[in-house]
Amino acid sequence: MRRLCIFLLLATASLLIPALPNVRAATIDDVILHYKFDDVSGAAFADSGINGNHATLYRFLTYAELPAIDASHAMGGLGSPFDGALFVGTRNISDVSHELMIDVPASTALPGTGDNFAVSFWLRVANWSTSWGIVGAYKLNGLDWVIGTHNTAKGLMITSGDANASGDPVYSVDCVAAGLLDNEFAHFVVQFEGTAGITGVYVDGISKADSNTTAIPWWGNEDEGFVLGGRVLSARTFSGVDAVLDDFAIIPGVVNQTQVESMRTLGVAGSGVTTSMHYTLDEETGSTIGDSSG
Repeated sequence: MRRLCIFLLLATASLLIPALPNVRAATIDDVILHYKFDDVSGAAFADSGINGNHATLYRFLTYAELPAIDASHAMGGLGSPFDGALFVGTRNISDVSHELMIDVPASTALPGTGDNFAVSFWLRVANWSTSWGIVGAYKLNGLDWVIGTHNTAKGLMITSGDANASGDPVYSVDCVAAGLLDNEFAHFVVQFEGTAGITGVYVDGISKADSNTTAIPWWGNEDEGFVLGGRVLSARTFSGVDAVLDDFAIIPGVVNQTQVESMRTLGVAGSGVTTSMHYTLDEETGSTIGDSSG
């Protein structure tokens, strides 16, 4: 009986140990849960480019309301980077259930105020007439911009915080009028030129004029495709884009028509353009998103 009591006491103590404050460096013996994505590094989104700028899964705008890492609060789902994506946590913050997104860490190699750069991506949307949400948000190196969809524009809408009085802070493209089909991938390239703001948008290789939809104090939702450096707009109780995103890249400088067409037909990796960030799903291996910029 005495041996049994000692055993029960030790077993109980061992269960309580993980709940104690960290007083030493963790070792493999302390690991009770491990989701490993990359079999070599364990990284979820490994940057294979020259920057080594590994991305992570972003938990929430604030995490103080959440318990410490707890398997009872972890869930997984399959789908696009928007609704139906992987997410962590079941507890709302300000009545908004924030879904997990891809969080790209800060890097001086990424654009800043006054820089010229283009953003290239493929997007498949369930309904261009009603789509509403954010594809990518950027707040880094003194620069902020947002790319998303809006039902007022019936398609793509982009904002830039870098545009001065003479620049264009808002650019929209009516994707319904452009003839884009619902549930079909389309290729987009958005050109930013410093304080001139957004100077052009290519849709499936064709330059599209600004449709001048200017209603912008609307965005912000609980799930977004990419967040680079930080969110630009506050989270609100808006549904996310019913969409799928792929081959998302930032290209330094100003791209020309030939480069745009190469990215559309060959993909960013095969086009020969230099990228400061590039994430794409490896469709052959099914691996998670890796940055192949460089």
